Amino acid sequence: MKILAFFNNKGGVGKTSLAYHLAWMFSEKNIPTLAVDLDPQANLTTMFLDEQKLEEIWLDGGERTIYGSVAPLMSRVGDIAPPHIEPIAHNLWLIPGDLTLSRFEDLLSENWPKCLDSQEAAFRVTTAFFRAISIAAKQTKAELVLIDVGPNLGAINRSALIASDHVLLPLAPDLFSLQGLRNLGPTLKEWRKGWRKRYDEAPQRKDLELPNGSMTPIGYVVMQHSTRENRPVKAYQRWMEKIPEIYEDNFLDPPSSSQSTPDEYRLALLKNYRSLMPMAMENHKPMFSLKSSDGAIGSHIEAVKSCYRDFELLASRVSEKLKIPFTLSKRTLNVRGSYSKSTIIPTSLPGAFSLKKSTDGQYYFTLSRGNGETILSSELYKHKESAIAGIESVRKNSLRADAFEIKKASNGMFYFTLKAMNGQIIGQSQMYSSESHCMIGIQAVAASAFNSNLKDSTS
Repeated sequence: MKILAFFNNKGGVGKTSLAYHLAWMFSEKNIPTLAVDLDPQANLTTMFLDEQKLEEIWLDGGERTIYGSVAPLMSRVGDIAPPHIEPIAHNLWLIPGDLTLSRFEDLLSENWPKCLDSQEAAFRVTTAFFRAISIAAKQTKAELVLIDVGPNLGAINRSALIASDHVLLPLAPDLFSLQGLRNLGPTLKEWRKGWRKRYDEAPQRKDLELPNGSMTPIGYVVMQHSTRENRPVKAYQRWMEKIPEIYEDNFLDPPSSSQSTPDEYRLALLKNYRSLMPMAMENHKPMFSLKSSDGAIGSHIEAVKSCYRDFELLASRVSEKLKIPFTLSKRTLNVRGSYSKSTIIPTSLPGAFSLKKSTDGQYYFTLSRGNGETILSSELYKHKESAIAGIESVRKNSLRADAFEIKKASNGMFYFTLKAMNGQIIGQSQMYSSESHCMIGIQAVAASAFNSNLKDSTS
């Protein structure tokens, strides 16, 4: 079982929506998934359940929510109660949230320092969420647990993060999210260090299961950026360019000494799907599962398909980080190895073409993204005009998804080629360790090629 928390101390970045859609995607991929709502605002619960079910659950005294599980601790009458598990779909369950959970905050704060004195009761309070999750995961045989927490650095979130193996950071491309990153990194390190100190003081009891409190960051997802002509607007672009460095400085221990690529830590760049989200909330289903009967008609149909590809690719990258087997569907990667049969919607940052001359006097070009990373290289051309024509061909064909083909090298690495309409290869990528990374490279080419400037180094 892997436990992943979605955490940001700034609200309004799409954290709950991200947890919700990934929970559905993982369950659809036959990965038994348990969603846990540890945010006292209970927004994840309201996304999963309709009003009638919410009324049933919330008006029975909280016994069928996460608060019902910790209530005996609140009353000082015993340990946690087995949590109520709400079945959502095949391979998908929910431990519902509750607004009353905020009352648990003071008790958690009170018992955090008491753990240093090896007080068993203090450890039972501090690990209440982890032990409730473990009970539910064993009962459902869940392989993956996704935890949604509130936008703060309080005791409830500290207990939730201690219960987590990994942390995913949803961000918005703005100043506030960047400032939040500077707060989150040191806070996670402080909580991790504090728990290790307490863990060593814990009493040895067979009925007291303790988390390891690793809460390892797996990367970040940039959510709901505004676009113009399929590209982030300039106001947001400059904030996105700052994220990798701030992430490295505050979350990597020690910070990386070499220049990283955004793809290493940025798991996805998700656009605002606008009208799809209200439609999804009304029908209590993920955006990528909307059908014509739900109101997804006309241009919405292509938006739904695009949404599915985006979230499946993100789920693939998350699975890779968590070491969970994951297979991409034919919707995203068809049987011939092509990226997709539809037009790619670029979502990354522009780069630059470089026209160069080889030692034997021939010409070639490379395509680099904004950070200087080379993402596509051409063959050799005898004439400069032919190389320039090749660049124009890349610009034109990079928006054709069926022009890309993923291949596997003899050493087990992956790469992709870009072909013109006549089948001629006009560019080849670097080597990647997995198909999912290869597909990120394809998105980068599609996003960078069309509007990238040309730098001529042959003059």
